[in-house]
Amino acid sequence: MYPKLTSEEIIHLQNSPNKLYTRFYVILYEKSPNTGFAFIASKKVGNAVVRNQSKRYLREYIRLNQHAIIKKNILIICKKNILNALNKGAKYSEFEKDLHNALKKIS
Repeated sequence: MYPKLTSEEIIHLQNSPNKLYTRFYVILYEKSPNTGFAFIASKKVGNAVVRNQSKRYLREYIRLNQHAIIKKNILIICKKNILNALNKGAKYSEFEKDLHNALKKIS
């Protein structure tokens, strides 16, 4: 299981100047002595099914690739267009590719 961020760390990251915007996500990050992750999907993203599905995709990607992300706290915020992509039949691989390219940039 990946290490989770505390609420204080999430609030600190929300004020971080290090932001990366992708097609489906906004990624806030900063260097840290240890690695941690948090995911946010607001009600604007869609109903509970869509929010949970997008967070499941994120958790699965991090579970499989957490060894590549070293010494960073990362907060991933889901954007509204995830709902449109899922309605049009987007697969896990599209979200994975978007996230992989973004995390490669911040490493």
